[in-house]
Amino acid sequence: MQAGHSFMVMRNLVVLALGLGGGLLSAQEPQRGDIRRAQLGQGVLLELLYIPPGEFRMGSTPEERAWATGPEGGATPGTIREKYEGEARPMRVRDGFWMGRTEVTVGQFRRFVEDSGYVTDAEQPGGMTQVFDPNWKITAKAPPHPWIPMAGKSWRDPNFGFPLRDVYPVVCTSWHDGRAFCEWLTNTEREAGRLPAGLEYRLPTEAEWEYACRGGSPESLYFWWGNDLADGEGRLNISAIDFLPGRNKTWPLAKAPWSDGFAFVSPVDHYGDRGRNGFGLADMCGGV
Repeated sequence: MQAGHSFMVMRNLVVLALGLGGGLLSAQEPQRGDIRRAQLGQGVLLELLYIPPGEFRMGSTPEERAWATGPEGGATPGTIREKYEGEARPMRVRDGFWMGRTEVTVGQFRRFVEDSGYVTDAEQPGGMTQVFDPNWKITAKAPPHPWIPMAGKSWRDPNFGFPLRDVYPVVCTSWHDGRAFCEWLTNTEREAGRLPAGLEYRLPTEAEWEYACRGGSPESLYFWWGNDLADGEGRLNISAIDFLPGRNKTWPLAKAPWSDGFAFVSPVDHYGDRGRNGFGLADMCGGV
């Protein structure tokens, strides 16, 4: 399953699900596509969609892995990321859950930080995060990609080269940061009496995330819409032929022969219905 990413995006990572204590959301069973809205305070909301139980094929076929490391996919063979991608096999998600309809936004994450005083891993003493190197050029001796660890950068300044907006997905965050966000949201909603007993906000399991990303398709596809990258035009922000900030040349690592209108990041849910998968989740591929 292909879902391009950089900058450590909190990509649709908020899940509302049963905790260890069990419990029911309500007397009436939620239905696929039902919406909940968590209140983060100061008018900031976070929408979640109900994802029902179901079966899917988890992992990647040999054909998909060959595509991913080929000219169109552009991934480097033998990397640690490829190592963790298992063979395609049947998988069942036994319990339904609620997932964030979009990535966690800068505005939502800012609300969490301002309310809790949380300091991200990248902002800790000695912390670093992976960002774009504006001096990178394609040469025989250059690294194969322009992402480098850099101190002094974080979700507040991801080194994009243009102003950050609250509607962008938050980036330069770690697993610990995502878990802290979910714990804060659980406590906030519980103290306000809006969180039913037995439920908690948490990060999804690998199986839950891939099941949600596939959008309800039982097949093993390269993307949630199918196997043809060309059909992704108008669905996602990808490595396309767009200009980088301050440069007069288009993105040298473009994998898509079209312009999606963004050098790096696009606002969440920018592509509307066409950018949402079968579950209604936005930006499950691309975005940054």
